[in-house]
Amino acid sequence: MHISKADETHRLSEETAMHSSIINCYELLVRDEMFRVCGKAFATPPDQDLLADITCLALNQLPARYVRHSVDLSANLTSDESQSMKHQVEQAVSKAISIVKRRQDGER
Repeated sequence: MHISKADETHRLSEETAMHSSIINCYELLVRDEMFRVCGKAFATPPDQDLLADITCLALNQLPARYVRHSVDLSANLTSDESQSMKHQVEQAVSKAISIVKRRQDGER
């Protein structure tokens, strides 16, 4: 069966729209935590590359938790779950910043 170029383009467009509505809620929490603490953690404001490194290092320490909308997350979490996630994110970002700082100082 041959799929036309127009059909393929339409299918790809639908897939892109679907995937763009799915988010890992830890990405939002990590971003918020980074902007909360990075200004205090570095003598000069970190550039985009450094922020991206910190984000990746932090997210690699956390589980994935996907939702379609950020509202879905808050509606389906207990207070204890929310506090636990917040604590996990704080620890992951702190560790990521420490790793990046050690690398900047030439340590491994």
